[in-house]
Amino acid sequence: SNKTRNARRNAKKGIKRAPRPQNSFVIYRRNKNAELFNVKREERKRLPEFSEISKDIADSWSKESDDVKKFFKIMARMAERLHSIKYPYYKYQPGPIKTK
Repeated sequence: SNKTRNARRNAKKGIKRAPRPQNSFVIYRRNKNAELFNVKREERKRLPEFSEISKDIADSWSKESDDVKKFFKIMARMAERLHSIKYPYYKYQPGPIKTK
């Protein structure tokens, strides 16, 4: 997406960097986050803190059945294929290790 925080920041700096392909947990998290947002919006309630949401989603991922995890792994493979079509020359190159 061109609307993510990273994409906007890179566009301002003139960096043309392809994002990493999404893995199964990232896709699961985006799905759960959207579900939670829609439910809270319908109920007109405030969303919990971001850290609480992250912990809850991580706990629910670890408790999910193998079928659900397999589904999201398939979704990740599909996302990887689309990523390879959109960015054919992408190669993961981690940056330098940051020290304090």
